[in-house]
Amino acid sequence: MNGVAFSFMLMTLTVLVPSLTPRPAAAQDSSFSYRVLDVVDRGAPGRLDLTALRDATDVVLRLANGKKVVVFKRPSLAAGASETFTFPTPNGLTTWSAVLNARVDGAPSQLTFDFKVAALEPLRVGHEPRATKLPAGRIVVSGNRPLTRAEVSVWTKGGEQVVDISVDLPAGPGPYVIDWPPSGPETRRVDLKLHDAHGLWAGLRAVSWYAEIPHDDVVFESGRWDIAQGESAKLDSAIAEINAELERFREELGREAATDAGLFVAGHTDTVGGASENFALSQKRARAIGEHLKRHGVKLPVYIMGLGEAALAVETGDEIDEARNRRAVYVLSNAAPGGGAYGRGGWQKL
Repeated sequence: MNGVAFSFMLMTLTVLVPSLTPRPAAAQDSSFSYRVLDVVDRGAPGRLDLTALRDATDVVLRLANGKKVVVFKRPSLAAGASETFTFPTPNGLTTWSAVLNARVDGAPSQLTFDFKVAALEPLRVGHEPRATKLPAGRIVVSGNRPLTRAEVSVWTKGGEQVVDISVDLPAGPGPYVIDWPPSGPETRRVDLKLHDAHGLWAGLRAVSWYAEIPHDDVVFESGRWDIAQGESAKLDSAIAEINAELERFREELGREAATDAGLFVAGHTDTVGGASENFALSQKRARAIGEHLKRHGVKLPVYIMGLGEAALAVETGDEIDEARNRRAVYVLSNAAPGGGAYGRGGWQKL
């Protein structure tokens, strides 16, 4: 159908927390090593892993953040053994001082070090729909705290990756304009990894799939919408085409992206009869086709719309019996078609 506006479905992906950051013990002490979790969720405890490099006894670890002091004691820690210590962390970025006292090989040993912990809300990101033009190579994003870098990957029709870049974002709270070499209407998938200054990232994935399914139109009796027995073979062939197109969708964009796919059936009439009657007739015919497809093998959500004589394939005058205008359009897409004859939508889910 002419004049269709390509739609993109955006999904927020999982936020990943960095793994424990290894930190070697101070050079003057070869008895212990430690690792600290630099970033935790807001309200979650901090974490420090301590490993004994030699047999130790009378182990005392003192952590201090201003007036807040936490003390841990262990009677012994064998060489190669590790112990995890968790401690309450205030919200935001805090600096901690650590003092570790123990007896190693019977002699006193002390290790001192400082570290920082950021207790933060999960990183949340979003996009500005009006300013985002994915086929033109642009998306505008924002986050609940400043972002520092974006990794951009773009795939086109056929599953070809055409963009794989990293973009440094300007300092400040955003929103941020991210541009890449445009790939036009062939753009099928855009993945973004958006990083903050603490090493956390969140993802946005935009996928677009729009395919009109080739088929032979069902012939209805005049003024009727029931599908004659001899016409059902046409719908069986269409089901095979729909499933083949869905498999291409899955192969090119990923199985998880295909979970948002739906089949959209739009019914049309010629100009014989009144406009309101034709609108109702086209809607009933679209429903009959959609219900048949669902009953006989289409496992996707099915949506219907009747357009009557509002979107003629062949322009004619009133009361003209034109077979090419008595048709239905089957669209496989991950977002409801809009624009052109579809207007602002109005799809009904079966």
